[in-house]
Amino acid sequence: MPNLSIKLKIILGLGFVASLFLLQYFSMKSALLSIDRNVGILTDTSSSSSRALQINRGISDIQRLVLAYSQTGGEAILRKLEKQFKEIRITFSELREDNQEEQSKIIFSDIEAVFKRYEESINNLKELHRKKDQLIDVKLKENYYRGLDFIKNKKISSSKLSRFLALWNQIHYHSLNYLIKRNFSSKREAMNSFRELDKLLQHKIINQYLLIFDKAVIANRNYLTLVNVVMSGDATELSTLADKLESLFLRRLQETKEQSRETIEKSSLQANLVLAFLVPFLIFIIFIYNRNIGRAISQITETFNDFLKNDFSQSVPGKERKDEIGQLALAAERFKVLSANLEEEKENAQKLAKTKADFLANMSHEIRTPMNGILGMTSLLGESKLTSEQKEMIETINNCGEGLLTILNDILDLSKVESGAVEFEKLPIDLHGLRKEVEFLFKEVAKKNKNTLTVELKGDTPFILGDETRIKQILINLISNALKFTQNGDVDVLIEANRKGPMVETTFKVRDTGVGIAPENISKIFEVFSQSDSSTTRKFGGTGLGLTISQKLAHLMESEIICKSILNEGSVFSFSLICEEASPEKLEEKVEKDHSFENTKILVVEDNEINIKVISKRLERLSVQFDVARNGEEAVAMAREHKYQIIFMDIQMPILDGFGATKLIRENDLSTPIVAMTANVQKEDQEMCFEVGMNAFLGKPINKTELIAILERFSF
Repeated sequence: MPNLSIKLKIILGLGFVASLFLLQYFSMKSALLSIDRNVGILTDTSSSSSRALQINRGISDIQRLVLAYSQTGGEAILRKLEKQFKEIRITFSELREDNQEEQSKIIFSDIEAVFKRYEESINNLKELHRKKDQLIDVKLKENYYRGLDFIKNKKISSSKLSRFLALWNQIHYHSLNYLIKRNFSSKREAMNSFRELDKLLQHKIINQYLLIFDKAVIANRNYLTLVNVVMSGDATELSTLADKLESLFLRRLQETKEQSRETIEKSSLQANLVLAFLVPFLIFIIFIYNRNIGRAISQITETFNDFLKNDFSQSVPGKERKDEIGQLALAAERFKVLSANLEEEKENAQKLAKTKADFLANMSHEIRTPMNGILGMTSLLGESKLTSEQKEMIETINNCGEGLLTILNDILDLSKVESGAVEFEKLPIDLHGLRKEVEFLFKEVAKKNKNTLTVELKGDTPFILGDETRIKQILINLISNALKFTQNGDVDVLIEANRKGPMVETTFKVRDTGVGIAPENISKIFEVFSQSDSSTTRKFGGTGLGLTISQKLAHLMESEIICKSILNEGSVFSFSLICEEASPEKLEEKVEKDHSFENTKILVVEDNEINIKVISKRLERLSVQFDVARNGEEAVAMAREHKYQIIFMDIQMPILDGFGATKLIRENDLSTPIVAMTANVQKEDQEMCFEVGMNAFLGKPINKTELIAILERFSF
């Protein structure tokens, strides 16, 4: 018996049990058929009752989603609402098809009528929400900013200007507070500020704002009426009808149960006789199988659990058996050996990954810190009065620094892509703006190589949804390569966006008349640290990472960069993306202006003397008043003693780092903007800065344009 296979043992046991049931089958056939019919009726009725209850619960869930959508306007909530309503309609149709009794048909007809009304309300929900948000989030804000510009441009005393601005901001704040939070006291405050500013200013822009505000109030009221009155009433009526339907099914279920009980009582005597003999026999079979099979499997299972807990000290029982359990025991022994080796390899891999991550982080910080000094000082020096020869030298130094920074960014980008840490945004992209930006960026580069650069946009629509930063990263890399490997030639860039059903297929193509690539080398150019041949690196420079990163990014966006090239004639690189179409955004023209922040006082927290010189010179040229703290402890003390409009906070400092300093400052000051100013520029570093209470991020080397943008954003 122990040497028989488990399969044979089970067949023998089950065969004997089956023979007992066959002996009783004919005597119980009539009773079993009757029970089977009753069970079918019970199942159908129970299923119908369950689906009626499901409809009732689903209606409650849908109404909660309606209320949630009214608060947030989230597209995900609306999609979930529509999906759940569709599922309930399907459940209702199935239930109606399975139940054709006259009593239930009347209820079904009433439910169908309410479903149609509710479906129309769902269709109107999004449009009313869009109109409400258009008035509140777009038109009201646009009018607010036009009023703000109008007040700022008035030639009046600073005291009047401050009063006008304060009243205008109060109007906007209280208006939004009323429209969004339904705070009625805010409406009174807004109207008081309206009347006061109208007396002082007497301009049509105030009445325009009031007109839009009134329209927003009406739109908000209409939307809430749909949600809280119409849809809530229909939901209540649907729940009432579903309750009636459920009660009908429950009553039918009870009747069927009574019929089933009578049938079961008639057959219980025969069943008891069978059980009186079968139960002791089954207990005997279970005892035998448990002793011979179950215990052995349990022991092997416990051994496997120990292995999964990395405890490999236990020996595997049952290896001497000749059946399937013996084979399982031998497999467990093999698993033990492999797992022990795998655990050791896993620890080594984790150590290697941590070493790599620490190295990249330290390399980023240590290189960016001196690079901040180099690029910052060359930028400042380039703005001073220099001879043409000196300017050429400064430009050479700056280009070399930017080249080193590009190499560093390529290495960090490759690490992120390989680890799967890249996240993609889904925001509106204006392809017109992208075309102009690319053309402006490479116009001078093309002239240096005596190339003709053409950037063209074609297609059905210039607006798509996607990650503009990552698309631009790929496109810039392809254009940069085309210009680098082309002399006295042509570089043509084509961006084409065409609708494909509900989606937009956007193709980016870069063609050049440069050196080209030999057919056998095309497959190499997308490999890490590779170019088409070894002499290319020496002649043209570069890390060999750009195309690798670009191809990996394209793959993550479900695309691929395709290369077609003929040696000494030129190359064509292209990739296509399937995106959603975006709504056109009205672009405001940017007005150039002189940047001066005479009334801005900030605190610079920095321990590196070179970085202090760079940021100090830049702030002095922008007329910014500033103090310097050389560690986090000094920063906390100075922030408590003085009132600063902005705090620029370094991260790695002695005594107390930037994270700790920010936490201490935030204990007493929740309003002062704190901007991280650090060479740690990876995404996880930025997330840590925001988690401790910082408001923005400024990476080193410090870019003049980004610095000005930060000052404009937080200065007041």
